[in-house]
Amino acid sequence: MVESARFEALIEEIDRTQVGVEERNLIEQAVLLAEELGADELAYRARVRLTASAYMTHDMDAMLSSFAWCAGQHAADPQRFPALLGDNPHAPGLNLLLQYNWAAKVLTWIPAIALTEVYRCLDEMAERYARAGMSPRTAVFARFRVAYHVGDLAAAETLRHERHRYPVEPETGCAKCQTAEEGYFLHLAGDQAGAVALLEDSLTDHTCSLEYEKARILLPLLLTGNAERARAIHLESIRSLMRSPDLLELLPFELVFCAVTGNAERGLTLLERALETIVPDPLNQDQHFSLAAAIALLLDTLNAEGHGAVRVRGAQNPALAVLWGAELSGEDTRADALAARLWERAKDIATVFDARNGNAFFAHRLDQTRALLGADFPAPIRTTGRYEPVPSALPAETQTPEQARAAAEFLALTGGPETAVPAIEHALDITRDDLPSRLFLTSLLISMRRDLGQTDTAAAILEARIDELRIAGFIDHAKNEERMGMLQFGAASIEDLALLRSEAEDLRAVGAPASVLAHVLTSLAHVLGREDRLDEARALAAEAYTLATQDPIPYAFHPSLGLHLAVLERRLGQDDEALRILNALLAEQGSGFVRAHTLFQRATLHAERGETEAALRDGEAFLALVSGGANRGIEITALDFTAQMLSTLDRDAEAAARTAYAIDLARRAEDDRLVSLHLSLGRYQNWAGAAETAVETLDTAYRMTGEDEPLLDAEILVTLGDAAANAEQFSLAYGAWSQVMDIADHVDTPEAAAVGTRAGLSLGALLMRMEDEEAVERLERAAVWARAQDDLGPILETRHRLGLARARFGDPAGVSELEALRAEIPDGTWLAADVTDSISRALTALDRADEALPYARAAGTAYAQAEDPGAAVASGVHEARILVRLDRADEALERYRTLGDSVPAEAPIRAQVIEEWAQVLESLNRHAEAHTLRTREAARR
Repeated sequence: MVESARFEALIEEIDRTQVGVEERNLIEQAVLLAEELGADELAYRARVRLTASAYMTHDMDAMLSSFAWCAGQHAADPQRFPALLGDNPHAPGLNLLLQYNWAAKVLTWIPAIALTEVYRCLDEMAERYARAGMSPRTAVFARFRVAYHVGDLAAAETLRHERHRYPVEPETGCAKCQTAEEGYFLHLAGDQAGAVALLEDSLTDHTCSLEYEKARILLPLLLTGNAERARAIHLESIRSLMRSPDLLELLPFELVFCAVTGNAERGLTLLERALETIVPDPLNQDQHFSLAAAIALLLDTLNAEGHGAVRVRGAQNPALAVLWGAELSGEDTRADALAARLWERAKDIATVFDARNGNAFFAHRLDQTRALLGADFPAPIRTTGRYEPVPSALPAETQTPEQARAAAEFLALTGGPETAVPAIEHALDITRDDLPSRLFLTSLLISMRRDLGQTDTAAAILEARIDELRIAGFIDHAKNEERMGMLQFGAASIEDLALLRSEAEDLRAVGAPASVLAHVLTSLAHVLGREDRLDEARALAAEAYTLATQDPIPYAFHPSLGLHLAVLERRLGQDDEALRILNALLAEQGSGFVRAHTLFQRATLHAERGETEAALRDGEAFLALVSGGANRGIEITALDFTAQMLSTLDRDAEAAARTAYAIDLARRAEDDRLVSLHLSLGRYQNWAGAAETAVETLDTAYRMTGEDEPLLDAEILVTLGDAAANAEQFSLAYGAWSQVMDIADHVDTPEAAAVGTRAGLSLGALLMRMEDEEAVERLERAAVWARAQDDLGPILETRHRLGLARARFGDPAGVSELEALRAEIPDGTWLAADVTDSISRALTALDRADEALPYARAAGTAYAQAEDPGAAVASGVHEARILVRLDRADEALERYRTLGDSVPAEAPIRAQVIEEWAQVLESLNRHAEAHTLRTREAARR
């Protein structure tokens, strides 16, 4: 009884869970429990759900075996195992008769299954429907779909008309989905207009997912001259598609769209995103055919555009070998090479299908796809380019001591202890007579072994190192290291402070070599620095650096000491001194390991000082030293930093391309910066003008956050709203900003108030643009959050926008608020000009044009003084409009003439100025002059 209740609880949870991994696990638990209970009826209920889940997730093997078991049980005893379960009326897929439809479809995708088996399944389906007294509509539809899938288009045409002779019943399946299938058939049959009509119909009043319909309509729309409609549907659907279980089925349609609309670079990005997650079903050869042909078209399009050498990221994933026909490596992942392979792959699959089907339908489909190469249906979607990584700094050969040491340092920097230790040991093995190099390498090795927790091994290496020092005659150094042990290799803590001080005093007293004393002082400085006793630490570090520079025997370790000193100087706010030290260190030729860290310190210091170009130069040099390591974390850091610098220099497209590559590395490395990198990428894309792409990126970022990260959610959403507004996806922008304001209502922190203010200002501006009075309420909430911050800027901006909004919607108090704000702002500033302009517009909105005029004139002058000619022109246009409203047309004409003489031909506002000027002339019945003005302007363009 308890187990039966547990089964029912599992079924309820399955039916509440979205199709996917979690749902599948629950179903398998239910199947196992039913089998343990020996209850076939329960097993039947679980397996009918397994059939539906496996079909939806494209697990053909599981789907077919589950369906066969259920069909056998139903055939043996229809009463115990009913076709329609009825235990979840909201899940029409829990209908064995409807699952016959799926089974027949799936069987056509597997060329190893003879058509006689497919038709046997269809015949059995028709018989079951007849026995159940149900309309044969769905059985005929299943036969229609099989007919066009196998290339029997004449039979399909007959069957699609026959289907409509039978009544629609709840069990006959989704009518809109079936209409969409008819539309896709018409596309394959060459009737593009008919295909568009049916597919458009299927997009209206459709309760199922629309992903199939939106993907399949793209090419018919393009072929019938509706590129903009296709573009809009592609942008609307791609976000949900990229996380859909149907991605493998529908990706080919999106890739073909990108290939033929001038968006091949975007298509490559979508492909690479998909390759991260897709696992092709080995049985579904129809899917392999469609993917291979579409990817080949996309990559060949890139090749024709001169990008054949581009490597397809993610193509080496072993799970994709079933799609490519073999595992790929190296040159195989080039766009041109992979395109050639996939054309052949698609051809081979087509040959197998056509042999099974007894026609040339698949070969014809492949020819149609090939014919699209070079097709041009312009529907551009802005992208931000592609970053090609610099070559790995890891030496290709490690035969000489110099090569081996360079490899060891590179891997110590980028690979982590597990990777670095063997390389360091190899370098030591072939570096026998170079004591300075050996001492440097053993220092690294001891630290790495300690990091791995291998203290005994580290101690043995130190003992051998001490012996080497003795043999070489460095007795004082050997004695010091023997006394200090691991304390000089990062193990010292605050408990060792007295011992270290005593050792330093003893060394001073006996006049020990400078480099010996430097080691001890450095250990002291590190301990004090970790305790934030920075002045003491700096004094000791400075002395150690000086001593080590004076006495670089037995090896030069002063660069690492200088780097530590520079870090301490920065922590103390002594940036000039830190920069002097870093410059001196980088002027020397030394260890690549230390040099890389020094470069990054100087890069970040330049960035903090606003020296962005210098920061970028150092960041690029750092990136060159760390690229291609086994552990990509440090490379991701370098990419992220240089992207920030590029963006600061208004090179946002380059920043975006670089960040996209960092995301690719982070995903493969399972780096925890994925969300923040996506947020940065979305910002850069938006700033670079690729707003539609930014929306997709930020949507991905939002879906990656945890449930307990409201501030991160808010930051992503406010940025998503900005991108959506720029992409003219205003409903999405409204929703995103509204959600941010809801978060700010429930999270009482300064950070939440700041992001809530940003969202409220943006949403208020959007609502004002839409002439929606809700703008006032949104701006009032933003003003409350602004006052909770220490920053004066948001307070002034919310007061400004709120005053204008109130006046816009009829409240005279808005003008008073703006005038009070203007009185607080110094003359000659841009903000003074902007508030003055807003007062003019507020008065105009209140039908007080005579009062508005002097403010408009003052605003134009003030904008010009603030060196904002674009705003000055916009204010001048507003002034001219006021003159028209005041029936002072002659003055308005003169103002428009002045603007027309001064506005450059390339300025977007010029067309507006000329048109309004012409309209004023026409209002005075001076039509000839208006015509001349427009004609002359057209000629200038």
